[in-house]
Amino acid sequence: MGGTISKLRYVLRTFSSSLEQYESLKKRIAASPGIPNLPTSDPRSSTPTVPPFWTIPASPIARHGEASPLPRDEVDVVIIGSGITGTAIAKALVEFASEPHEDRSWNKPQRREISVVMIDARDACSGSTGRNGGHIGPIIYDEYTDLRDTYGSPTAEEILRFRLAHISTLISTARDEGLLYASQAREVEGFDVYAHPDKFERAKEELREFLAKAPADLTKGFELIDDAQGLQKLELASSMLGCISKPGGAIHPYRFVTGILSNLLDKYSNFQLFTRTPCTRISSKNTGYIIHTPRGDIRTSHVIHATNAWSSHLLPGMRSKIVPTRTTMTAQRPGRGLSRSWVGSRAFVFYPIEDSSVFQYLTQLLPSPLPKNEKWDPSLPTAGEFMFGGRIQPSFTNNIGIVDDNTAIFENEAHLCGALERSFAPYWGKDANDSTVDDVDCEGAAPEQMWGESRIKAAWSGLLGMSVDLLPWVGRVPRAASRRKEPAATRSASTDDGPPLSAPGEWICAGYTGEGMVHAWLSGRALAHMVLGVSPEANGERDVPSPFLITDRRLRETRVEDAIARW
Repeated sequence: MGGTISKLRYVLRTFSSSLEQYESLKKRIAASPGIPNLPTSDPRSSTPTVPPFWTIPASPIARHGEASPLPRDEVDVVIIGSGITGTAIAKALVEFASEPHEDRSWNKPQRREISVVMIDARDACSGSTGRNGGHIGPIIYDEYTDLRDTYGSPTAEEILRFRLAHISTLISTARDEGLLYASQAREVEGFDVYAHPDKFERAKEELREFLAKAPADLTKGFELIDDAQGLQKLELASSMLGCISKPGGAIHPYRFVTGILSNLLDKYSNFQLFTRTPCTRISSKNTGYIIHTPRGDIRTSHVIHATNAWSSHLLPGMRSKIVPTRTTMTAQRPGRGLSRSWVGSRAFVFYPIEDSSVFQYLTQLLPSPLPKNEKWDPSLPTAGEFMFGGRIQPSFTNNIGIVDDNTAIFENEAHLCGALERSFAPYWGKDANDSTVDDVDCEGAAPEQMWGESRIKAAWSGLLGMSVDLLPWVGRVPRAASRRKEPAATRSASTDDGPPLSAPGEWICAGYTGEGMVHAWLSGRALAHMVLGVSPEANGERDVPSPFLITDRRLRETRVEDAIARW
C-alpha cells in the first residue's frame, strides 16, 4: 500500500510540475517580445552584455544615423530591421527603382526616386543575423516526404529548390558587391552526422525515398557514408554511426550584411539608415502610417516588418504564430590534432540522440592570411574558429518565449564546450591556444582579454523566430495580424512624380525557424517586388512558394499547440 501511495505522489508531483511548466510556456508565447535591449557597457552590471563574436570589431556603419535627424517629409517605405531580410528588401527596392523598365510608369523622366528608410532598435545587424551560425545549410532530403505529403510534389520541390538556391545566390551577391573576401562566402561540403541507431535508420530511409522520388536536379550531391574508412577521412569520432553528405555553404553573415548596407549608403542617396531608433508604436492614417520612435515620428506609405523573432511586438496578431526562442552560439578554437587540409571547407550538423529536435551545427571560419598578404585586412581577424551552436533539451523548451539575447545560457555553453571535442575524438588532440591557430594580434582586432583563453573563445545568445507551421511568413499583413485600420488609398503615389508602388500597407518577411540563411534573402527580394507592384518572374527573379504567403486562413488554422512538439 505504501508503495502505491508513493507512486501516486510521484505521478501527482510530476503532473503538477508539467502543468506549471506548460502554463508558464503559454504565458511566454502570448506575451509581446517588446523592444530589443541595448547592450550595457557597465562592468558593474549583474548581467554584462556578451557580444556576438561575428560583430567584433564593429562595422563602421554599426551606429550609422543614430544622431542624424529623421526625415521630415513622408517617405515611401520604412523597413524595420537591419539584418539579412531588411538588407535584401532595401537592396531590391532601390536597385529596381534606379534601372530602366518596360513598364512605362516607372520610366517617366520626371519621376522621383523611391525613398527608403531603414531603422533598427540597436546597432546595424545586431539581431539574429549577427548572432547565427554562418551556415547556409538547406534542409532537403529529411523534409522532402513531409513537404510532399502536405503540399504535393510540385510545391514541395519548389520549396526545396528555393532553399538550395540560396547557396549560389548569396555567394554571387557577395561577389557582385565586392565582398567575397570580407564575407568569406563560399561553398562547403555539408554533412549530417548521426550517433543514434534509430535516428540514423530513419535518416537513411528518408534519403532513399528522396533519391527515388525527387527530380534529378534536386538529388545531386547527396550520398550516404557509413563505412569506417569514409568516417575516418572526416575525422569523426567512432561513436558516430554514419553521415549523409549534402550541398552547403558558409558565410560571415555580419560582414556580408553590413558590407551591403555600406554599399547602399554610398551609392543611393534615397536610402537612409537610422540605428538605435526603435519603433515603439505604429499608427495608421487615411493615406499611410506613422512610425513612432523616441527620436520622433516618420510618415510613410509602406511599413515592412523585418524583425523576425521580434515581429509580434508591433504585430500582436502574430503572437503564437512567430515565437521568439533563445539559443546559444560559440566560437571555439579547433583541436591541434585535426587536419589543416579541410579548414573552412566543411560544415556539419550533428544528431546525437533519437530526438530530431536536438542537434548541433558547425561551420569554420577561414584562417587569417599573413599580414604581408595583399588581401590582409586588420579589421577582419579570423583564425579558423569553429562556429558551433545548437539545441539541447530541456534548455530549448525553457527558452521558448525568452527574449534576453544579451546574456549567454550556462547549460548550453557547457554542453557545447564538451560536445564539439567529443564529436571529433580521438582526432581532436590537444586544445589549441591563440598562437597555435594563427590568431594575429593586430590593429583593429578585438583585444585578447575580450576572448576566453580556453577552448571556448566566445559564447553568446541569439533569438530564433520559430514559425508555428515551420515555414516563413511573407507578404501583405492582414488586419487580423496588425490589429490596425488599413489606409484607404489604393496607390502609394498620389501625385504623378511618385513611384507607382502597390497600395499602402504593412508587410512582413519573418519566421525562419532557425533557417534564415536559406530563406531570408530570396524571400526579402520577393517581398520587395510585392511592394513595388511588379511580378518577380517578369524581372527574372524567383517568387516565394505559395505556402510562405501570409493569409487570413493561415492565421486562423495554424495553432501553436500543434507546433511545440515538432519544434
